[in-house]
Amino acid sequence: MRNERKRVSNKVITGIMTFMLMVSVFGVCDLVSAKAAPNTGDTSWSFNVSTSNTSWQFTGVREKRDDSKIYVHWQNGYNGVSSIYITPYGYSTSKGSGACGTDGGHEVSYKLNSTGKYSVTNYVNERGYTHAKIGIKSAVGNGTAKGVWSPDSAGTYTVLY
Repeated sequence: MRNERKRVSNKVITGIMTFMLMVSVFGVCDLVSAKAAPNTGDTSWSFNVSTSNTSWQFTGVREKRDDSKIYVHWQNGYNGVSSIYITPYGYSTSKGSGACGTDGGHEVSYKLNSTGKYSVTNYVNERGYTHAKIGIKSAVGNGTAKGVWSPDSAGTYTVLY
């Protein structure tokens, strides 16, 4: 009787330990996959731009989860806006905001001469920033430029180096 209780007790303890191990493993896997999953959902942007305004207009910041290119889809230019400049920037609470067009942290202006989907080379992760944003200004025309963007790119588009 005593040996039978001991076997049942050992099976119960083994079952509980197995269950706890499975919960731990699946919990860690979920955390790892959530952190590693690219942040590719589209966020809209729209700016009134003018060739006389040389300042960048920035999108909001979004978490940058990998070292992929930034995705930008310039959808429309209105009232004569036929070309825009874009530039990648990084942001983190500890570092603030900074240019991330090169691995040395320099600002790079990419000129888009037509609407379309683009992969923007950037060094947000490599420079230690946790979030990305893009700056936009007019190259040709005064009016409105509209599109969407995401900090991580999952597709293959026209690459801007």
